[in-house]
Amino acid sequence: MLSLVASAAAVFMAAALFIAGNMLLGTNVALRLSHEAYGAATIGLILTQYSVGFVAGTWFGPRLIRRAGHIRAFSALAAITGCAGLAYAIGIDGVFWALLRALNGFCGAILMVVLESWVNAHAKPQTRGRFLAVYMVTYYLAGAGGQLLVAAGDPADFRPYSLAAALLVLASVPLCLTGLQAPPPAEIRRLPLSLLMRVAPLGVAGAFAGGFASSAFYSLAPVHLARTGGSTGQVAAYMACAVLASMLLQYPAGRLGDRLDRRRMILLIALVAAAASLGIAALGQASIAALFLSSMLFTGVLACLYPSVLALTHDQLPGRDLVGANAALLSFWGIGQCTGPVIVAGAMSLLGPGGLYYGMAVVLIVFAAFVGLRLRTTPALLPSLQAPFAPTQATTPQIAEMDPRAPVGDEADGGGGPA
Repeated sequence: MLSLVASAAAVFMAAALFIAGNMLLGTNVALRLSHEAYGAATIGLILTQYSVGFVAGTWFGPRLIRRAGHIRAFSALAAITGCAGLAYAIGIDGVFWALLRALNGFCGAILMVVLESWVNAHAKPQTRGRFLAVYMVTYYLAGAGGQLLVAAGDPADFRPYSLAAALLVLASVPLCLTGLQAPPPAEIRRLPLSLLMRVAPLGVAGAFAGGFASSAFYSLAPVHLARTGGSTGQVAAYMACAVLASMLLQYPAGRLGDRLDRRRMILLIALVAAAASLGIAALGQASIAALFLSSMLFTGVLACLYPSVLALTHDQLPGRDLVGANAALLSFWGIGQCTGPVIVAGAMSLLGPGGLYYGMAVVLIVFAAFVGLRLRTTPALLPSLQAPFAPTQATTPQIAEMDPRAPVGDEADGGGGPA
């Protein structure tokens, strides 16, 4: 296993550089907009353009990769997103920055498709689960590192943008110099969205709720802390802790869900995440320690939602194309990401900075109520018939290729009952 990971070290290094630069840039943009006294609704609208661009990139990126090849596509788009990072320092303009965020999201999606395709291509069937675990650890550690770099400079200065741009461009160097063979052109298979809504409505609702809350938090939590008196250093540490917490509970929560009706575990996740969100709103201003701990509980539990609903969706689609199901589920995650910051920013405008957490709690409580309704109206699937849980991250459809539950060349047809 160590030799296998070492053989793909260039890919993991490229992923770490890109993720760190992307996280640094996103948080710095949010802080700069807050310092410039933009309204919460305007900030939410600008920041959500990253998700809009990301969703578009997952749909159109594979076509570009097939035409240009993985290394050329990655190098070109890393250069473009790096230039976009530098362009933020030219001056503040809401429309211009919204376009830059959409461009960053579009390029970022294609870069992630390349990286995850490459990681998957070098993971043997018997080691996919462990390879996925190494990739996830790389993802979260690099993300936390990028958040800590926010404290390296003033958000109003050009230096943080230059540092982010440098990391984004440097991400192309390991791939350009690697001797690894490029993977075959990316092919994204998606199940019809109507089929997924009919067969796995709880999975669809969970993906939407998870994308909604995740995007709202990572876009607007820096704004909330800055507007309640937090320094740039505190924001950096806060966001880094939130990212690190996201990987701590996935495996234990998933294994517990394997022993229960998985829907009950999803209900517990939604309720605990909602309670933690309300706790942040109620206790966050009283103590910095309470803010950090309640936020870490929130992000740690929320990160369990997508892999849990993905596992439930797999349970409900026996014999179907599980990679295609994941790709379709990510479409609903993307819709949630595109709407979360805009809607929650409206709550912040009405209720103050704490409206971020009240808004996310409402969505999670509504989702929990839907889960409770499904528990009452549809039969449970025996735990012995459930597919084993696999921790994962909602990024691009290529990540599903590493899922150990998805057979190689999964093309079978079949069906299942609604969740």
